[in-house]
Amino acid sequence: MRFRNNILILTAVTLIFCMFNFMAVFADETPDTTLNAETAAERLQELGIISGDPDGNLRLDDSLTRAEMAAVVCRLLGMKEIPNKATVFSDVPAEHWASGYIDTAYRNGIISGSGDGTFSPDNKVTYGDVAKMLITLSGFWPQAEQTGGYPRGCLFAALKNGTLDGLNIDIDKDGGKICSRGEMMIMTANAVDVPMMVETDEGAILMDGVYYPLQTIGTKYLGL
Repeated sequence: MRFRNNILILTAVTLIFCMFNFMAVFADETPDTTLNAETAAERLQELGIISGDPDGNLRLDDSLTRAEMAAVVCRLLGMKEIPNKATVFSDVPAEHWASGYIDTAYRNGIISGSGDGTFSPDNKVTYGDVAKMLITLSGFWPQAEQTGGYPRGCLFAALKNGTLDGLNIDIDKDGGKICSRGEMMIMTANAVDVPMMVETDEGAILMDGVYYPLQTIGTKYLGL
């Protein structure tokens, strides 16, 4: 009897060992589709969303401004070049290089300014700023409002819909922290493929491809 029990135990241990080996092999063969800054930048360059500085450098570790981020979201809308124009913001005159982008982002409801009639175009963009612009473009602002608004609710919505994939951001503490260009590119490249939400009589509905036609920023604005 003892011999038989030992055989059963040995068999069980062997099966468990084989199972874990199988899982390890399977995990090794599963491709990692998480974007890093370099792969995100490559994709955004292919889509014409970013082009680097005048020397072609992407400066992934540097920060970017609110004006630069407004230009990024307008390019996500398929608007690559927008002429300068007057804006509603007292600190963004028509001659500002990004006035056309800022005005377009405002009129599309993507930005709203600082609440005092200004936009602070040269301020460094934060995680909360980037998340707000991207989730608004994807139709997730209603969800953000329900979970704290700006910035926490924006980061929560971005976390849930996959915009923050590949980043380690604390949605409760990091909303006001400066976002690097590389991190912005990861968030933006992720956002291109996020299924959008639309407002209906039933509320905000996710375009899931089953009950509603699947639509993303990429398919709606960039011809993907």
